[in-house]
Amino acid sequence: MDKTVHVNVLLDLYDELLSDRQRQVMDLYYKEDYSLNEISDLLSISKQAISEHIKRAEGALKNYESTLKLAEKTKRWKEDGEAIVASLEELRLFSREARFHEIIDSIETRIDKEGYYDI
Repeated sequence: MDKTVHVNVLLDLYDELLSDRQRQVMDLYYKEDYSLNEISDLLSISKQAISEHIKRAEGALKNYESTLKLAEKTKRWKEDGEAIVASLEELRLFSREARFHEIIDSIETRIDKEGYYDI
């Protein structure tokens, strides 16, 4: 996975655990695609300070993920949800009974409601 994409995933999960300044810098750098110079000018702090905020925040995000594994679990939930939906579509071919299809529709609705494969 591309580093920027990976960091953005981690930010979506853990940004509230960062300091306000780290969150602000990471949003500008990774989500808004600002350069170090642009962030430095915008926040009136040195490029070195910006770089340090980014390094510390990246380290913190990696630590949160290594402990909590939310990104890993989210990816697995998405894959599992997609596989279940694909299997349900295959099951539709085995019966034309309305009740059978109602049960499959009910399962798909619950999966969709929980957002398992839309994450």
